[in-house]
Amino acid sequence: MLTNKEKNYLRKLANPLSAIFQVGKEGLNTNQVKGINDYLEAHYTSLKMLALSFLFTALMLYIVRNIKGNKGSEDITFKDAIIIGLFQAITIIPGISRSGTVLVACLICKLKREDALKYTFMLYFPVSAGTMLLKVPELINTPTTLLVPYL
Repeated sequence: MLTNKEKNYLRKLANPLSAIFQVGKEGLNTNQVKGINDYLEAHYTSLKMLALSFLFTALMLYIVRNIKGNKGSEDITFKDAIIIGLFQAITIIPGISRSGTVLVACLICKLKREDALKYTFMLYFPVSAGTMLLKVPELINTPTTLLVPYL
């Protein structure tokens, strides 16, 4: 049986991971990913929509610019992790910054700015790496001369 001290330590380790698991929790098969990607590209990649998405991110960052948090990364609760994960889900819309949105969510949850930035990067990396891996087959199958300098 774990002691209370050990349980608290494990909770502190797990809380930052909760928001990551909200993004990749259920997993999607290739057809679902392609269907979602096609839908988003068809409906949300116009210049007007991208401009609105950039403005949305900028507006969110502007609104939270003066929030002063008092919680450290060890004080993140499960509720905070869920809120941050839900904010991160908004970034499926092209043009909305994943890092900016997570930073906004962290500041809304009253994290200190420095801890919010660390948490933002920690969430950015695995999701972006996963997204990149999903795009590799498309990149390889795209006939273009632009790939040659990078290979």
